[in-house]
Amino acid sequence: MDEKPKELKDHSGYLRYAVENCLIAFEELGKVNGHLLKKISQHEPINIQHEGSLNRIIQDYLILKVAGLFDEDSRTASFHHEFCNIKKYKKIRKSNIIKYIIKLRHKKVAHADKNYLFKFPTTSIIISSNLRNLLNSLLDLLEN
Repeated sequence: MDEKPKELKDHSGYLRYAVENCLIAFEELGKVNGHLLKKISQHEPINIQHEGSLNRIIQDYLILKVAGLFDEDSRTASFHHEFCNIKKYKKIRKSNIIKYIIKLRHKKVAHADKNYLFKFPTTSIIISSNLRNLLNSLLDLLEN
């Protein structure tokens, strides 16, 4: 089965809003992280408590929101519930960056897995990935 659901159960507006927020967070994470790395590479003084925390706050938000787009819990509005039988969705869901983000959500961001307490998300993996393209592909699913 590879056709768009007849109804999006009135969740299409929310899903569009959620994806657009993820795109904004992705861009902002790139800016904040780039600024932080520039200061570090130029040996400029940084307030790691503030600047590092800002990076982490945006990154955690992005991880939570992106993972939520694929949530399988029946109480949630997610792409999974609307498009789980569509090839394009399945391909997006199986991408390495989405799997990485979902794992981080479960083990590090939403929960404090004892084995992950000192394993931090690698921002460069996220911002150098094809996440922006995948998020835009989710928007395309809503349009087509």
